[in-house]
Amino acid sequence: GRASAAAAAGVLAASNAASDIGGKPLAHTLSGQCKSPWQMSIQDPDCAGHSCSIGACRYVKRKCPQRSGLFNYLALPYCSMAALSQVALLLLLLWVVILSVWLALAADSFLCPCLTVVSRVCQMSDAVAGLTFLAFGNGAPDIFSMIAASIASPRGAEMSLGEVMGSSLFVACVVMGLIAITTPFALPTHDFVRDIIFFLVSLLWLFYILLDSSIGFFESLGFVIVYIVYIAIVVSGTFSRRDKAVLSDAAHERSKERGLLDVDSEKPQHRQQPPPARPEAAWISLWRYVNPMEMGEDGVKGEPTTLLQLLLLGVRSPAYVLMRLSNPLVDVTKPNHGWCKPAALCQVTLCPVLIAWCVLLHGFPGISPATTYIVYATALLLGGSAACLVHLTSRSLTPPAYLDIVAFAGFIVSVAWIYVLAAELVHVLQAIGLILDMSNTLIGLTVLAFANSVGDLVANMAMCRAGMPAMAAAACIGAPLLNLLLGLGSATLLGNWLVKEPFPISLNMQLYTGMCFLIFALVAMLVYSLANKFYAGTWFGVMLILIYAAFLITCLGLEMWGGSKLLTANIGPELKYINSGGV
Repeated sequence: GRASAAAAAGVLAASNAASDIGGKPLAHTLSGQCKSPWQMSIQDPDCAGHSCSIGACRYVKRKCPQRSGLFNYLALPYCSMAALSQVALLLLLLWVVILSVWLALAADSFLCPCLTVVSRVCQMSDAVAGLTFLAFGNGAPDIFSMIAASIASPRGAEMSLGEVMGSSLFVACVVMGLIAITTPFALPTHDFVRDIIFFLVSLLWLFYILLDSSIGFFESLGFVIVYIVYIAIVVSGTFSRRDKAVLSDAAHERSKERGLLDVDSEKPQHRQQPPPARPEAAWISLWRYVNPMEMGEDGVKGEPTTLLQLLLLGVRSPAYVLMRLSNPLVDVTKPNHGWCKPAALCQVTLCPVLIAWCVLLHGFPGISPATTYIVYATALLLGGSAACLVHLTSRSLTPPAYLDIVAFAGFIVSVAWIYVLAAELVHVLQAIGLILDMSNTLIGLTVLAFANSVGDLVANMAMCRAGMPAMAAAACIGAPLLNLLLGLGSATLLGNWLVKEPFPISLNMQLYTGMCFLIFALVAMLVYSLANKFYAGTWFGVMLILIYAAFLITCLGLEMWGGSKLLTANIGPELKYINSGGV
């Protein structure tokens, strides 16, 4: 879906297959049978062989039902506002802008501060935090989508892999390229080479396995084991460097004791301001905490001075208030790390409910109302119990000793907000593509590629603007590697167990093209970094974006030359025959 309409269609077909067995995959997509309603309305008897709004509305209700998300966006221009379809399209475009602003807000004001605290608590470098926490936050929804699609049908697994491959290429080329262009930085030498080599070996191994058009149980288990080994190497390298730093600090302290260093000039002493004598009223403190005017433009306090700032403040305010009330936020740049006890009680109460809402809205939209009530009641009970515990173990003026642990909950809730907003944006952009009657391949290569990767783009660019480009760049490699090894491995492992062993999965032309371009992009990154002393600057970013542009042109050219059948044909046996020496 992210790289081609063929991949998108496969995931959509998996969605239908899963609904037939009583489940709903986590892939946020429209029905696979849904085509342009205006074109398909010709077949309606009341339209007399011509396109008409009545037939289009019937087609939307019959073939394009709402499977997840807040609204059925196709119903707006074809049913609710059929007489004003152009106005409906403008409203959908406006909604895209609003969702994009809210996505940026969730990443900039909530994900970045929490991830900073998490990496500090775990004593991780920016690169390692990007490979672990940020990569998992970006890639977790894709892993769940791939697992659900694989259990639904082998065809779903095949097209989910194509979707992940196209997404990996978009993130590794476009997102990494934009980071290098906007914020040039020095790549961590050892970590970057290690990640590229792991990625290349994984891709080549996947290519070799897919020549047989199937993945066995132990081959699937091998993907998971390789990812575990990779994470173990990353973490062990972090602890090794941290131990060296501890030994260096110990020697440093001994030298100070001997008088070799000037103790007074060593570090500036930061005095903590004494807390106010009397705490504010709870409602005043809570209002000050959620007041959108405290946010201001780009996080700066103050009244908006221009019309654009006023409009942006109005757009951001509803989401800002909701996120402040539901997201446990720890911000080291603010006094007392931003601690506000009344707000913390609200956040702890609401964050389980928010996570349950995100999962039910975009993960399992077809479950029964009774199950929904049970889930929400359980989440509210857990949140209320946690709030009582926080109330008994904390004070109003000083943050509790476990405040840093709260940052982990804030990270999870931030990822949930980004996921639900990005998923909703996918729905809108899919609907716009069908309204504009774009070709399937063009929708897959443009609309879906951007929509399904917008979470990675927003989160990584936010970390880049926060002064952590190394973390953002590491996530551009870590998230695709997570999807490839852990996502594909766990999905096909369950497929072997629940569906068929060995699990059938084909190597089609679209997937083959994506793998070739991704391998070429990784090799180009490695060669460029070696030639430029691991400095990622403007030309590094331009090179990656040009590689992705070449991929788009190649896919569109293949569709124009051979049609969709060429893109979806299984070429694994032919390639295996050629590699074995056949002519």
